[in-house]
Amino acid sequence: MKKNESLIVSLCLFLFLFISCTTDYDTLSHEDSIENVELKKTAYKGGKIELEDATEPKRVDNQLVVRFRKPYSYENSDQYNNMKANKRDFYSVTTYQPCSCDDDRVELWTLAPSIDVETKLGVMDTEEDLEGDFQFLLEKKDVTAWYDTSTPASFNNAHPAISATNAGANVVVAVIDSGVNYNYSKFQDGFLYKGGLGGSCFSTTEDNYEYSGWNFADNNNNPFDYYGHGTVVTELITSQLDAANVDYRVLPVKVFDKEGKTNYFKIACGFNYAAENTDVNIMVSSLGWYLPEAERKQRIVKAIIEEAEDTKIIIASAGNANIDSNETDIIHYPSGYEFNNILSVAGTNTTLSGTLLPNEIKLAWFSNSGTSYVDIAAPSENIPFYFNGQTFYVSGTSFANGYTAGKAALLFNNQSITSLKNSVINSATPYQSLAYKVQYKKAFE
Repeated sequence: MKKNESLIVSLCLFLFLFISCTTDYDTLSHEDSIENVELKKTAYKGGKIELEDATEPKRVDNQLVVRFRKPYSYENSDQYNNMKANKRDFYSVTTYQPCSCDDDRVELWTLAPSIDVETKLGVMDTEEDLEGDFQFLLEKKDVTAWYDTSTPASFNNAHPAISATNAGANVVVAVIDSGVNYNYSKFQDGFLYKGGLGGSCFSTTEDNYEYSGWNFADNNNNPFDYYGHGTVVTELITSQLDAANVDYRVLPVKVFDKEGKTNYFKIACGFNYAAENTDVNIMVSSLGWYLPEAERKQRIVKAIIEEAEDTKIIIASAGNANIDSNETDIIHYPSGYEFNNILSVAGTNTTLSGTLLPNEIKLAWFSNSGTSYVDIAAPSENIPFYFNGQTFYVSGTSFANGYTAGKAALLFNNQSITSLKNSVINSATPYQSLAYKVQYKKAFE
């Protein structure tokens, strides 16, 4: 890679002992500025500007994210809670925080500044009762200034977006993202999963009742999307299901806040929450991070995905760091985990309009590739999104991922995860241009 190309990727891959960054250099633009977008792409490939600027990814030196073994491994709750308290004492934990809506297995530990977290993680490798990961911060620049929306008036069981019942739904899709704008005009009434029906959240007071999904970014029960990204991804899914008249539910899992910020703890909480919901069939992850191969790959999220291998398919974006066509494969997580229930999605240079000829379709200039861990591709450039009476265009593998998740939801029919994954792959179209780029050499049009 040329030295003055791909500054963001260099920062993400080389400057830190442990390194992470957001998956999305996704671009969003008004319909009147498509030519400007093309100019930006050219400039970005020359290393002059950044389509979506990101702050340097940061590891939090005195924090760890841990997950305990399931409580049914113990005789009673007292024994389980005593074990957890003893572990916190042993690891010199000063404060701890469980997930705000979960089964309390995942916790964020803060240790004294003098404690070496790498040494503690080394000790934790020998544990049977818990596992641990580094805590890190992720941040995306707020490029969604066009996403101008007011604070929702209220969100409760009476909101028309929430279904009266989950019975009869063909498929339940959990979207782990920046939440969902449930007031968006193109979403149908009753499209959201009805919470409070024996899920993992509390239901004792109005403040922590689970109406539909959860907001791990702000630790409350309102998953409203102030950032825009999750709403676009969700609409790419629901528009296909609406057109086919499928009965579905969306479970919004908000992990990014209104400024595009999150951390690994919130992501782990979100993944665990979606995986623990037995109604969820498909988990959508248009987010992620990069790690040097020699470093640990954040095993808590990895373990959560592995434990759901027989019950849930994870549609995961391949990432947007490959802006140099001569670059070798850049492994992005969680899409890079090698489990049968992960479908990793790259982006093509198509727009959903079908205007390109088959011999013109190829991998998008920004999309990661890799025949060992990227499965298929889908349209990812200048995808139209209609908002507040105007048309905007989005680009990035996040949106290829959302489109593919919609395809998977259409094909879901209570079959095995392996069968569903094969059905999705088989329904895509082969392109010779994707040979040596994605494993199955296929893309959706």
